Amino acid sequence: MKKSVVVAAMLAILLIAQSCVLSSKRAAPDSTEIPTFLPATLMPTRTLTPIPPPTQPVPPNTPDCTNILSYISDLTYPDGSQVAAGSLVSKEWLVDNSGTCNWGEGYSFQLIAGDELGLTTEQPLVNSKAGNQAVVKLDFTAPRDPGNYRSEWQAFSPDGYPFGDSLYLEIVVQ
Repeated sequence: MKKSVVVAAMLAILLIAQSCVLSSKRAAPDSTEIPTFLPATLMPTRTLTPIPPPTQPVPPNTPDCTNILSYISDLTYPDGSQVAAGSLVSKEWLVDNSGTCNWGEGYSFQLIAGDELGLTTEQPLVNSKAGNQAVVKLDFTAPRDPGNYRSEWQAFSPDGYPFGDSLYLEIVVQ
């Protein structure tokens, strides 16, 4: 009896396997089931009209940020300070970068009026992130001749535009 159960089970497995094989075979589709080939439809293209170049000069590009230097206070050498002839005068100003640009490479501090007092007319501007305070420092040399001296400086952006409050040193050489 056990043999007959095993044989019956094997026959059942063979029948199931045979029906799987048979069901995977398909009959050829009739002509109504074959999809018709449709070529791709081209979309109409838009013709762009070229814009003529402007006849007036275009101002240089400006960044999306705004440069502003706001004077807060003198930290050293108040206006009218008396100094010895030929002495080092290390002037410091507290300023606020109240614009939206970060000051970095290419920003400068340039002499706009008065005496150079031992400096070249262009100095790098201190690096400062927008919204922060910074200390601007220049190391001047007092002249050898007695008298009143003033040196006025302005911040410049990398593209050469002045911005913000000007800063100055006023000294009296004895």
